[in-house]
Amino acid sequence: MWSALALLSVWATVEIPWTTIGMVVGACAVVTVISAVVPAAFALRRRAVELAGLRE
Repeated sequence: MWSALALLSVWATVEIPWTTIGMVVGACAVVTVISAVVPAAFALRRRAVELAGLRE
């Protein structure tokens, strides 16, 4: 039975676009780093006293 089905079927190759997948993953990594670093940089520019809401 398998040999009869093999005569009717065609081998199909699956092509995976690794370049496109790599570019999307790289862009996501860049956006992730930027969205994490920019708020942290703004938070660290202020003094700890200002972040706590205390006055000297």
